[in-house]
Amino acid sequence: MPIPAGVGRTVLPRPLRACEAGLTLGKPPRAARPGVRELTQDFEVPAAGNAGAAARRQLDTLAEHVDHMTLAKLRLLVSELANRAAAADRATSSVAVSVSITAERVRASVAGSGVTPRRGLDWALFLVERMADRWGMSNEVWFELDQPPPKNRPAR
Repeated sequence: MPIPAGVGRTVLPRPLRACEAGLTLGKPPRAARPGVRELTQDFEVPAAGNAGAAARRQLDTLAEHVDHMTLAKLRLLVSELANRAAAADRATSSVAVSVSITAERVRASVAGSGVTPRRGLDWALFLVERMADRWGMSNEVWFELDQPPPKNRPAR
């Protein structure tokens, strides 16, 4: 039913998202089950300069292990988080990034003193909240991206 002319709408406040409220969400996920093949890559990027670009270059080495769209999301989210950590605290010498890949998912975490929760809207956490399948914060920001099923295997 359309709203009659001259009648205003009541706008209810929306609940705060975790990234806006500065909340800590959960604990980082556990490591893969025994017997599950997992590829890991840990690296540090300098906080000086463009930490995001350095992180993207490091992630390019994973191209043969991750599908194109998942790698694009991974590069964007890690880049934004690395830039966020570096910009928040220029005294830090580096930002630590950890990525692990299994057949089912890609898990990444970014640690640095600038990664700690802050109040207010944060572009990097907004993107993580929208694009990641699971995510959280403790002393690092972690997120998981589900991998699409391989084309030669039927979906579960």
